[in-house]
Amino acid sequence: MEHYWKIKCPVCGAETISSTKEGTQVHCSHFSRFFPEKSLVIYYNDLGEEVAVSLESVGQACYNFSCPLCKEKIEACATEGAHQYFIKTNCTHFVSLQRGEGDKISAIFADSYNNIYPMEIG
Repeated sequence: MEHYWKIKCPVCGAETISSTKEGTQVHCSHFSRFFPEKSLVIYYNDLGEEVAVSLESVGQACYNFSCPLCKEKIEACATEGAHQYFIKTNCTHFVSLQRGEGDKISAIFADSYNNIYPMEIG
């Protein structure tokens, strides 16, 4: 299971990916720095000035994991402020994501007999 951030540039729309494992993969010239502990991203505007942007407005927290039943890969990304999530997968067992105690995130899976399989992902 891998945790990373997808950060969309507010100037050009390009997506930057940041993880502790892979580092930061920058895909535009506007991106300057990322401070996940402060929920802050620094960009350069078209005048070359640094502009601070809230991570909540441009970022998604993402996780890659596999279904415990069929092993299909799943990418789940959630926005911080809007409490929405987006899933990319071909897995038919995935049901939903849930936020539990202590902001722990769990993926919920169900087999063909409707047996439920929760899995903590973050």
